[in-house]
Amino acid sequence: MLPKISRSEELLAICLKRLQVDFKQQFSAGPYTADFLLEPNIVVECEGIVHCHHQKYDMRRSSELEAMGYRVWRLPNYSVFQDPLGIAKMLKDAQRRAVWSVIA
Repeated sequence: MLPKISRSEELLAICLKRLQVDFKQQFSAGPYTADFLLEPNIVVECEGIVHCHHQKYDMRRSSELEAMGYRVWRLPNYSVFQDPLGIAKMLKDAQRRAVWSVIA
């Protein structure tokens, strides 16, 4: 069973779709479920207040995901709510650069 999707994840997904960004939501990466995967290797996590109490776990999780070859972006929910389209544009640009670095 997949975790419930947060409002910030819903909002970001709408903006990513609007920009025609290729992504997967609730993506399994090893033992973890990431909020988003932007191919080829960007994991995006929308983080609410609960993450303030799980910083050590989040750091270990990020390290393990990075060891698997992913680049991890942790976005506070408030930043997604403040400028969801701007965040989506930033992610689209990062994805474009990641794709070109794989091709080059």
